[in-house]
Amino acid sequence: MIWVFIVCLALFVFFMQRKLAVNALKHLHYDYSLDKQLVEPNEKIILSSSVKNTSNMPIMYVGMSEFLSKDLNVHEDEKWMIKHFRSGLFEQNTSYKMFLEPHTKYKTRLHFSIPKRGMYKLGKYYIETGDFLGFKSQIKTANLDRTVVVMPKRYTSPIFLKTLGGFIGDISVRRFILEDPVLTIGFRDYTGREPLKNISWTQTSRMNKVVVKEFDYTVESNVSVILNMDSEDKDSLEVALQMLRTVCEELENMHMPYEFYTNGDVVGPLTKLSFLSEGLGSQHLNLILYGLGRSNLFSEISFSELVNKIIAKHEPNKSYIVVTPKMNADGMNALKKLRDFSYYESCVVYADSNIDIGGKK
Repeated sequence: MIWVFIVCLALFVFFMQRKLAVNALKHLHYDYSLDKQLVEPNEKIILSSSVKNTSNMPIMYVGMSEFLSKDLNVHEDEKWMIKHFRSGLFEQNTSYKMFLEPHTKYKTRLHFSIPKRGMYKLGKYYIETGDFLGFKSQIKTANLDRTVVVMPKRYTSPIFLKTLGGFIGDISVRRFILEDPVLTIGFRDYTGREPLKNISWTQTSRMNKVVVKEFDYTVESNVSVILNMDSEDKDSLEVALQMLRTVCEELENMHMPYEFYTNGDVVGPLTKLSFLSEGLGSQHLNLILYGLGRSNLFSEISFSELVNKIIAKHEPNKSYIVVTPKMNADGMNALKKLRDFSYYESCVVYADSNIDIGGKK
C-alpha cells in the first residue's frame, strides 16, 4: 500500500512540475551589468549577472548560459573553470544550473579582460527551464547589448615625453607672459613668485593676508590637438592613436584646455568626434579615448581638407599639436599652410617617433 502512495505522490509531483514548467520562463527575470565600459588593454572587467524567480512557486530547474566573444580572456580559478566554463572554436561560454525558490535570485560574477584596442560586443545569454527529467523545456535568448571599448595604450617613449613636455611647458608659460595688467578679473593668495607690483594692498588689508591681482590675458594661447588619419599604414595609425592619447593626458596634467580635430573615424557614444570643442577634465578626455578605442583606422577626408576647415575658423592664436603618420606631398603642403597660418610654432608628432617643433613664433 505504501508503494502505491509513493508512486501516486511521485506522479502527482511530476505532472505538477511539468505544468509549472510550461509557464516558468515568464517568471524568470535575467539582468546583468558591467562595472566599466571604457578600459585599458588587459584591465580586468566584472560582468555581474543574475536570474530571479518572480513567481510564488519554486522552479525546479533553471539553466543560465552566457556565450561570449573569443576576444575575451576569462580570469577565474581552475575549479570554477572546470565547473562553469567551456571554450569552442568561435566562442566561449559560461553555464550554471540551479533550483530557484519563490522570489529568490541567483547571482554570478565573471572577471575578464580584453588585450587589444577596439570596441567589443559581449555576445548572447540563454535561459532554460523545464521539468527535472528533461522531457519538456523552454529557452529564451537575447543579445548582451553592452559593449566594452578598449582604449589605445599610452605611448611612453622617454624622448617623446620629454620633448612634448617641453613644448607644452612653453605654451603654459606664454599665458603668464601675455597677461594684460589693465583687466583685473579677481584676486588670489600671494605665493612669493609674483612681482610686488601685483599685490593689491587694499584687498590685503581687508582680508588680513597678502593677495595679488589676477589679470585677464591679451591673447588666449590655448591648444588645438589634431589627429591625421589619412594613411593606409594601419600599424602607424595604431601608434598615432597611442601618441594622441599621451598628448591629451599631458595637456590634462598641465591643466591646459584643448580642442580636438580629426579626419578619421573617431566616434563617441552619440556622435562623430571630427571636432570637439575646448575642454578639460576626465569627461573631456574619456570622450576622446572612447572615440580612439572605437576607431577602425579609416580617414573620412584628406589632411588638406581638414586643415582648410581649421583655418576657416580663423583662430591663428592657437598652438597646434599635430599627430600623424608619414604624410605625402599634399599633406606636407597642408602642414606648411597650417604653420604659416598660426602666430606660434607648431608641434608635429610623427608615428615613427619623430617630433618636429617649428613654424612661426
